[in-house]
Amino acid sequence: MRGWWDNYRPYINGNFTDYLWLEENARTLNVFSLTVMPGLLQTLEHTTALIEHGPEAQDKLKRDRMIEARQMRHRVLDESRGKQFRFLVHEPVLYQKVGGSKTVIGQYEHLLEVIDRPHVELRLLPQECWRHIAAGVNTENTHFKLPERLPDALVFETAAGEKFLEAPDLNSYVATYDVLWSEEALDEAATARRIKTLMKDVKQ
Repeated sequence: MRGWWDNYRPYINGNFTDYLWLEENARTLNVFSLTVMPGLLQTLEHTTALIEHGPEAQDKLKRDRMIEARQMRHRVLDESRGKQFRFLVHEPVLYQKVGGSKTVIGQYEHLLEVIDRPHVELRLLPQECWRHIAAGVNTENTHFKLPERLPDALVFETAAGEKFLEAPDLNSYVATYDVLWSEEALDEAATARRIKTLMKDVKQ
């Protein structure tokens, strides 16, 4: 099935188009981010700063098309169509000064806006938490719950590309996510307070 991403195939790495298909068709997405701001939550300025300092920095056409593709992804979050999103983000991700103070403040403000959307939940995993390490989960991953008759999928994002798992191989990762979400992460109110504190510190 064709999607908007087909127009960007020359500018999207490897099998990321399969990831985008899952993102478009899943009913629920559980995102676990340990080292980077989740792509669906990045502001344009945050995304631009990352790409302009990445390996495509000298290729203006590819750089611009990659930025466009990243922004196109946001439609799946903005037009929820009954989808539910849960973002579990390791707190140190918010300490990164991507793009400078103005961009960082804009990113914090965007996160606070996203928290208020009824189909989106965002929780911070405190910096001191280590249970994910004990469980062997040490890289970004997303669990896609698909419509009936389609198997759930879990995707690891690595520098070498995406790695796809289906049940039962994904079960331990899903269980770890659920434990971290319910027992270790800050709730949404505490997450919002932490973001506001960080934003205040940057503004000083």
